[in-house]
Amino acid sequence: MFVLTTSFTTYLTRLISEGTMRSVGKLVNQNKSQLIVEAAVYDAENREIGRGSGVFVHSKQQLVDVNGYGL
Repeated sequence: MFVLTTSFTTYLTRLISEGTMRSVGKLVNQNKSQLIVEAAVYDAENREIGRGSGVFVHSKQQLVDVNGYGL
């Protein structure tokens, strides 16, 4: 299902100019109409370089029907 962003906050906590980044996200809460999620981004040395959290709402549109996402 396609989701729409209600709000999203990003915190950039450490500079990075090269190397591999890894992101870990999780669903914090979900009800019939919204999803609350958070994620953190880590550098190659496993130091947190950023964090974000957001609230999303379900769209009535299937993801495969959205331009650029279909197979």
